[in-house]
Amino acid sequence: MKSILNRIRNVFLKEIFNTIIILSFCFMNCRGELEVSNIQICDLFTSQGKCKEPWSDQREYKVEFPVNKKMKTWEDLSHHLYFNARETPGLVVQWNRTFTTEEKAKFSSKSECYGIYQFYGHRGKMEGKEIGNDWMGFFQYLGTILEEERKASGKWKDDYYLKELFPANLELGFHCNQIETLVPLKINLIVSEANP
Repeated sequence: MKSILNRIRNVFLKEIFNTIIILSFCFMNCRGELEVSNIQICDLFTSQGKCKEPWSDQREYKVEFPVNKKMKTWEDLSHHLYFNARETPGLVVQWNRTFTTEEKAKFSSKSECYGIYQFYGHRGKMEGKEIGNDWMGFFQYLGTILEEERKASGKWKDDYYLKELFPANLELGFHCNQIETLVPLKINLIVSEANP
């Protein structure tokens, strides 16, 4: 009787062990393809991937200059937007599952995963990037977007005339895990002097 019970116990333990191995293997390898579940256009997001300033497909940026600060050139305007207004068009990308350790390491690489934008034919990589467990966020300073386009067009030192560029088309997106996408948007920029 004792030997029968030992055999039953051994068979039972062997089955439990095999089940644990199969479940462990499946947990590591049966997670499914990593896919984008949502893209939210967002000017400011938290370190947990929550958007604080969401917008859909259009955004109007209103910027006030100090009365005593004269803005004349595109360079002046761009620097004010970067250092003072700090407007940051961006996006938060939610994925369908938690990243594996390998995926997160790959996404952390600046050459493998980065935000992209396109403005008047000028394409660039976004400066800001943050990665969570199942999300990533990207942003670029509006001042930098404007600077790079104006330098490329040879008008960086010219007097600025907003109607020359705005309202404008802007595309934001990302390139990660051999997935690349761009979302078409419209932005406008309105500047005024602050009340004294």
